[in-house]
Amino acid sequence: MTRLTTSSVATLAMLAVALFAAVGGAAAHSTGDTHVHVANPTVAVDADTQSVYADVNASQADTTANVTVTFEAMENGSVTSTLATKTATVAPGSSQLIEQSVNGTEYDAVRISVVLDNSTASPENVSVSTGKIQMVAGGGGGTGLPGGSVKGVPVLLVVAVVGIGGYLWISED
Repeated sequence: MTRLTTSSVATLAMLAVALFAAVGGAAAHSTGDTHVHVANPTVAVDADTQSVYADVNASQADTTANVTVTFEAMENGSVTSTLATKTATVAPGSSQLIEQSVNGTEYDAVRISVVLDNSTASPENVSVSTGKIQMVAGGGGGTGLPGGSVKGVPVLLVVAVVGIGGYLWISED
């Protein structure tokens, strides 16, 4: 009968841990995949939506981040088409806006997938914000008179009325 001593149990435990670490480590590095999703949100769009964007920030001052951004049209939760795939290199310590125009009458949402080439930067050093830009109605053509306006009243008209009123008030004396 073989008796297990404390040192033999400890040796077996260390061998088991070493074997587990070796197998786990090999599995983690064997994929060779250097691309990591850092964002994958869906942004609702409508007829007033002009564009959608991903704002990528490379926070590490010495790391350039190479990203690929894919914009996909969605209707009722399903992807209907790929609108565009754009690549960008974000300089260390800066951010870059990647924008795509949309037609919110043809689909109800856009999925924005941001994939980082983590051979250039680690996911911890890259942040992404996404959103949409709405169309805005214009302010009108103005009065056509020089000087602009204040609360819709042309400045030139105000000056003329004050000037004529002042002249008439002074000339009565």
